[in-house]
Amino acid sequence: MYEATLTPKHEYKATLVAEHKYEAKLVPWAIGGGTSLSRYEYNNTGEVGYVEIAGATWYCQTFTPQITHNLTLVKLFIFTDDVGVHSLDVEVAIQNTTGDDNHPDGEDLTSATFDREELTTDEASEWKESELTQYRVNKGTTYAIVLRMPDAEKGEVVNWWFSGNNYPRGVAGVSEDGGVTWDMEAGAEADFLFEEWGVVSYGRWRATLEPIHLYTATLNPKRAYGVTFEPEHKYIGTMKAERGYSTTFEAEHKYTSSMKASHKYTAKMEAK
Repeated sequence: MYEATLTPKHEYKATLVAEHKYEAKLVPWAIGGGTSLSRYEYNNTGEVGYVEIAGATWYCQTFTPQITHNLTLVKLFIFTDDVGVHSLDVEVAIQNTTGDDNHPDGEDLTSATFDREELTTDEASEWKESELTQYRVNKGTTYAIVLRMPDAEKGEVVNWWFSGNNYPRGVAGVSEDGGVTWDMEAGAEADFLFEEWGVVSYGRWRATLEPIHLYTATLNPKRAYGVTFEPEHKYIGTMKAERGYSTTFEAEHKYTSSMKASHKYTAKMEAK
């Protein structure tokens, strides 16, 4: 009786089968705002003086929201001189801030323009409202209100009242080169009179499932085997297997004298 020891001559191909595990992630779907207007950051009392805005001379007031909201309106306590009053654009812009001194970064996030003729010439001034395209401002982030009138000529100014250092989350600043550089130290002890208004900001989110790619490997053999025969006992005479087999087989006979194996075998086998 013989036992077949199979020596594999094949390669294996791995088939990856995914284990479908997922993790949920929230992604923004829509951001909007309410309809009820509220005042958020402001400094609206204690005026002690005013500055002149014209041409390349721009002024700013930084502010830091305590509540995330959609900014929609800015009020500034300003007036204009009665010298050379004519149609002239006055611009109010909201910008991000940058640098250690939190100066305006030069890029308008949202802005509004009104005509200087709309302003009072009374030094007692009034609150001028500027409606802005709604913009989301975030809690703890410092922004700047920039007031400018770049096309003004000599004598054509807008005056913005300031107080002492009344507002704790921002400072006043000035640029003499049209917003290229800013001096924020000059206004460290002052704040302009302003109010910023907006609506509550809300966001809608939805969950998306992202697969965690865990796989198990299934090996598919290319079936090709060689057979090594190992006898369990000794034989009398000479025997020779004339064929190769790929699995276990059993001899039907025992042998005596000198003879060649020419008989058939019963087996669980596959011919090569």
